Amino acid sequence: MEVFQENVKKYHSQTVRLTKILSRLSLLRLLTFIISSTILITSFSYKLFTIFYIVFPISVLIFAVLLHHYTKRVYLKKHTAFLKKINEQEILRIHCKLGEFDAGDAFINHHHPYAFDLDIFGQHSIFQLVNRTTTEPATDLLSK
Repeated sequence: MEVFQENVKKYHSQTVRLTKILSRLSLLRLLTFIISSTILITSFSYKLFTIFYIVFPISVLIFAVLLHHYTKRVYLKKHTAFLKKINEQEILRIHCKLGEFDAGDAFINHHHPYAFDLDIFGQHSIFQLVNRTTTEPATDLLSK
């Protein structure tokens, strides 16, 4: 259980750090856009086309690099939040707090004579305890 709690703390701190990084990258993208737009408009209005042709590709490249880094950090933040959620769910399972997990009610065979006695599906069932699936086909396979 301590492993899961340590992981939750670790992933929470990583999520906070990534949120700060994303904010900085957003601000940098905005500043890049404003500064390069100002330079481009000014150089175009004063007919300084050489500056315009130099600044335009550089500003587009800088913006693209910042956008690429931002996109990577967004994915990493989502992944870290998912890992945190997995560890939180494991803590809930250890404490037998299964209420928020899928009970597998759709898979209950009402015609089976022992289906309800064995607690295979339903609240506080074996299915709730062992189900770690994230896709519908995997859930179907586990239910079989």
